[in-house]
Amino acid sequence: MDTFSRTERALAATRAARDPRLAQAVADRDYNVTEVLAGAPQMMRRYQQATDLHKTVVHAAVDARRLGIQGPLTIDLLRASARGYLTTVQPDDTWFDQALIELTSSTRRDDRATALLISLPTADHRGVLGYTVADYLLQQLARRRRSCQLTSLTWHAFVDHITDHDDRMRVADSAQRRLRYRTAEALYRTLTPGSARAAHTLAGLLVTQEKADEAFQVLRTAADAGDFFAAHRLAELLVGQEDTDEAIRVLRPAADAGDLLAANKLAELLFGQRHADEANRVLQSAASNSHAASSHPRTVCRLAELLAGQGYTDEAIQVLRPAADARHVEAARALAGLLAKQGNADALWARADAGDFSAAGELVRLLARQGNTEALRARADAGDSSAAWLLAGLLVEQGKADEAFQVLRPAADAGDLSAAVGLIELMVRQGKADEAFQVLRPAADTDDQFTIGELTEQRNIDTLRAAADAGDLYAARRLAGLLVGQGKTDEAIRALRSLADAGDLSAVIELTMLLAQQGDAATLRTLEETGEYSAAEARASRLAGQGNIDALRALADAGDSYAAYTLTDLLAMGADTYQLHEEVHAGTYGAVDHLIAFLAQNIGYERAEQLRTQGFDTDGPH
Repeated sequence: MDTFSRTERALAATRAARDPRLAQAVADRDYNVTEVLAGAPQMMRRYQQATDLHKTVVHAAVDARRLGIQGPLTIDLLRASARGYLTTVQPDDTWFDQALIELTSSTRRDDRATALLISLPTADHRGVLGYTVADYLLQQLARRRRSCQLTSLTWHAFVDHITDHDDRMRVADSAQRRLRYRTAEALYRTLTPGSARAAHTLAGLLVTQEKADEAFQVLRTAADAGDFFAAHRLAELLVGQEDTDEAIRVLRPAADAGDLLAANKLAELLFGQRHADEANRVLQSAASNSHAASSHPRTVCRLAELLAGQGYTDEAIQVLRPAADARHVEAARALAGLLAKQGNADALWARADAGDFSAAGELVRLLARQGNTEALRARADAGDSSAAWLLAGLLVEQGKADEAFQVLRPAADAGDLSAAVGLIELMVRQGKADEAFQVLRPAADTDDQFTIGELTEQRNIDTLRAAADAGDLYAARRLAGLLVGQGKTDEAIRALRSLADAGDLSAVIELTMLLAQQGDAATLRTLEETGEYSAAEARASRLAGQGNIDALRALADAGDSYAAYTLTDLLAMGADTYQLHEEVHAGTYGAVDHLIAFLAQNIGYERAEQLRTQGFDTDGPH
């Protein structure tokens, strides 16, 4: 329910003089105005006064929603799952029918807008599809019941009665995060015929439970149906079992069908088996395959690496070129490297002129290795600061330091930061630190670590401060570290803020922690709104700095993965095994890994392995 701002509440109080119902809402100390107007107090009172039998149905419905069932809660699902909450003998289901009538009733005057369960009609309104939980009640009870453990009977009911594919997947995922392996396995198995994700997840779960043979069968079935990823995963497991021949057999169909990932792995295995001729044929076929250009850049790069390793450099270049042309950085870098090894300055020059930074870098390094000062000077004159830097280095080696300074000085004076960095480096090496410092001042916003690195040894903290004021981000980072160490938090925050504003994520994280320690909520909120840093990350870091476990928990329950991992990190660092168990039962991301690691380190490896491989449910569905 939305809350009223102070202004809205004052306006409501003014109008309450003419509206008794609004006056009652404003006066209520336990609920917000909108909650009172929507009937939240009466709804919660109705829940509190419900019988134990009635509450079992409510809790079953809330937990179904909490675990991921988003569709209508059918009568069969509610009836079967609610039995897991009973504490008394009920030989038949008349209790359930009576409870459902009471919980959905809205005909009595006192029931208006307070029904705990709401019926969802069919499209023609001739029947009921199922039920859902009143929103406010769901919000309250989901929070209270977040770590409540379900009985095996209730898990069984979910396996037997959830019909929607997506609901089954969500509940299966929820069960796995809670270490209810058998329940998750049963649900995933029903989904594998039509879901690659379910098959992959099921196989991983079976491997965790040390059921390798069953995992093989699941993946083999998926691979035979054309699932290339399943084939690749199956091959990995087979290699782990030292069955390389079978892994090769599994990968061949996928490689023949044009899957580069499979082709790469197949070639690697064939080389390992000393079948170089066949491996080369696989690589050649993959290189000429029309699917290569549309494959993932990393897969393309791996293929190119294998081709180049066998001497097929031209083919490797051919494979890389489409991805590099599409501005994939890793592919562009690999292509530039191969062209440089070929000594192909013309191709590098063309790509550099087209805006390929990797090609530009490789080109000037190639020209420098060749000692081609004329070509380097041409690149430098065209505005390539790296060329100017390397040209200056060659000139220094030739004993022409003054000429080297002349190469870099115009660009540095014009604000070219790379040229300024190169000039500073040369000046320091030539023993001209004072002149270098004069170059440093106007070199604003550089993030090159060398800018102040050499000078730091010769200057005190005042030098760092002056450089930071001039805009040197590396100097600001060094300065902030020194100030934190000296306990000068306010000044450190100012230094870090300049880095954060420039998009330095490490500085943002440190700044967030310092601000949290200082209790500067206003600045933190501003920081969270910056586009250079995820608000979710900043918020989680801030709450961690404050030690606000409850707020992190609420965000984790709302699906905030940053908050979830931050929460479990804090609990693990605090060695709070009870709360780690609670987070596992709540299905919090990261809780299982942290709990198992904690047990391995503090209780014993065998206990940790038992939990990792068997989970919590020894009596779940088979």
